[in-house]
Amino acid sequence: MEGRLVAYSSGLSAIIRREYIGEWQVLVDHYQVKRLNSPNNLVVKSNRTIWFTDPPYDITESN
Repeated sequence: MEGRLVAYSSGLSAIIRREYIGEWQVLVDHYQVKRLNSPNNLVVKSNRTIWFTDPPYDITESN
């Protein structure tokens, strides 16, 4: 994504991106109104789409 690092944060339950100035920006933390569980296994394809897994890891529906 234009030379920036894209990562997942289990602590934030989000996909994040490191900006040029050093700050982290949350790209996604919800999908279809539900909060992400534990995003991981992330890849950014050449067309800039982001693919990742989001297993439940015993997280309940209290989000």
